[in-house]
Amino acid sequence: MKSTANQNKRKTSIGKKIKYFLIISFVTVIVFLVAAEILLSLINPQPYQYPTLKFSEKYKRIYHSNVTIKDHNPPETRYYSTDDMGFRQSSSTISKENNKPNIVLLGDSFTFGIGVNDGFEFASVLADKLKQDYNVINLGIGGWGLTQEIRVYYELGQSYNPEIAIIIFCNNDPSDNLLDDVTRINNGEFEFIDSNDASSGTLSKISKLLSRSIIQKSNLYNSIRNYLYLRHHANAIEQINNPEIKTSEIPESEKFYCELLDVFANDLKQKDIKLMFTSINYLKDGKIESELHDFPFIEKHIFELDSLGIIDFVNINKWFNEEDMLPSPVGHYDKRWNFVLGDNLADYILSNN
Repeated sequence: MKSTANQNKRKTSIGKKIKYFLIISFVTVIVFLVAAEILLSLINPQPYQYPTLKFSEKYKRIYHSNVTIKDHNPPETRYYSTDDMGFRQSSSTISKENNKPNIVLLGDSFTFGIGVNDGFEFASVLADKLKQDYNVINLGIGGWGLTQEIRVYYELGQSYNPEIAIIIFCNNDPSDNLLDDVTRINNGEFEFIDSNDASSGTLSKISKLLSRSIIQKSNLYNSIRNYLYLRHHANAIEQINNPEIKTSEIPESEKFYCELLDVFANDLKQKDIKLMFTSINYLKDGKIESELHDFPFIEKHIFELDSLGIIDFVNINKWFNEEDMLPSPVGHYDKRWNFVLGDNLADYILSNN
């Protein structure tokens, strides 16, 4: 009996030690996380968007609907309102009388308007200046490439029976098309491919789980997340551009972009819808350049389509001076760049249509 009692006593003692160890470990981890969060907030506060993009089966990513996004890069903050489909609310004007032609904007974060508060993005400036003559519908979403832009046009944009569609090119578009192949070409026609949880990848699953979580505001979380995302994206791009799998001297990303654009542009031409094309620009050594210029095969193809009258290429660089290229404190461009683009693009549309 005494031996059994001693064994029970030893088991109880071991159980208490394990319980004590687990409690101490848990408290230690919590203290470490809190300390790391406080330290980062003091010496290296991280930028964040809240809520961030969420996973989409159709488009890989899209903004939450009917929310105000806080884009914070300490100490500056910008706010973006979305509509019931997740697009920039302040950029779209739809006539109640429905007696004006429609313009559909297709692009990524520059078109959505990252960097400026509601009403100051170029799409909103454009919509306001054209309000007597056109409705403007902004379908730009951060991180989108031409694959997503084409798909959203056919699934939503064309329902507005637009007179004009405008593509705004950005330098991430060619590689994003291969990473986010939600649109493919099959026998000369577009085929739309949905993503699911099994094929979305670990980072997309995490994004789907945490996109509206308060953890998005954590400095510690964002420092780890940003590092992992950049590594993941760089590795994915490196695999795409692997010289061992190249089939020609033309980069696969540029070739695919042109193939997508050809099918899209010719389809709109047949439907008598004008397709305008322009590119985000940047300042380099005191000279304003188009990001399109960094992709010689695509640029050459754009010029060919323009000369054939299939698209209308608009070179926006002549509208800008060096002082217009001011960056926004939270990324992308500030109000001045957006107003120059919006005002001049409106004038161009009114003069050429």
